[in-house]
Amino acid sequence: MQLQELFKTKPIYHEITEIRTQLKKDITPEDRRYLEEREEQIRAYSVFLLDRVKNREEGAFEELMQIKDMRNFLHFYTHHIREYHKFRYGKQNVLHEVRFQIFYHVVNNYRIYNEPHEISLLIMSMRNWIRQKVSGALKSTYNPKDDERLEAIFLEETEIDDTEMLVRDLVDRYLDDEERMVFEMKFFEERGFVEIGIEIGASKDTAQRRYKRALNKLNKILTKEL
Repeated sequence: MQLQELFKTKPIYHEITEIRTQLKKDITPEDRRYLEEREEQIRAYSVFLLDRVKNREEGAFEELMQIKDMRNFLHFYTHHIREYHKFRYGKQNVLHEVRFQIFYHVVNNYRIYNEPHEISLLIMSMRNWIRQKVSGALKSTYNPKDDERLEAIFLEETEIDDTEMLVRDLVDRYLDDEERMVFEMKFFEERGFVEIGIEIGASKDTAQRRYKRALNKLNKILTKEL
């Protein structure tokens, strides 16, 4: 089985631990050579993959995030950060921001150590700051107070089963094409502003401004200020 496929289901950390446990035992020279070669293959794979991410090679970051170690890290900190913020932020928004911070860190900050346990070193390098970075991005980007205010107005006098129909009706009637596109991707699909910006061919800040404009317009409609 190729390493890329193996490490989708088995953490690299576990594989390295098993190899080093076996190397401590009284084994044949052939077995020792095989295990040492196996560890070298893991080192070469991990280092080469991170180097590809640093060079922004197409598909490299997605391959990195398919590794079991990275998926565990991603989902653990997504839940941890959402819990820290009392689940005010949607899961997809937090996932997106954690992924973005990982990508930024690998490309701009992480120094490759050229070790078999390279992925573990990468994860250790992020543990002390990931919550702070993601929390700051969430607060400045997603403005949960605005989201919650809008959702509260929608739900105040409307049955939950009819909420989406009401929202979509207001969106179709009162938002222009640019506002509608951004609002639907953010509100209904819970996509991040970086991703939305790429989708509409604009910057993250532009996507955020359009979403805020749409929110303000809908808030005014719902509070009878229009």
